[in-house]
Amino acid sequence: MRIAYVVTRADAVGGASVHVRDLARAMIERTRGSRLLTGFRGRPTADIDALAAMLVAVGDLAAGCADRIEALDVNPVLALPEGRGAVAVDALLIRKSSQSEAGGNES
Repeated sequence: MRIAYVVTRADAVGGASVHVRDLARAMIERTRGSRLLTGFRGRPTADIDALAAMLVAVGDLAAGCADRIEALDVNPVLALPEGRGAVAVDALLIRKSSQSEAGGNES
């Protein structure tokens, strides 16, 4: 799944976080596996709001530190039953190395 940011007029009035969270939820609901999150085969409905909030938080981290992050992988993520949240089971963040850290010569 890819996370997309949409800059809208809501940014100017402070509603951007709600808009982006709603966009993340809509993206989740459009995936092929979304029916697994809605009580499929007697399972409890997953906490889709928490999953969307996690996607937004990871996206905010990646966007806010884009100049310092080479790669960010959060996988797998468990969506717990509704009202209980979502949990990142594993995550990997690889920092970009600067020339001085990589042993390069500085002019």
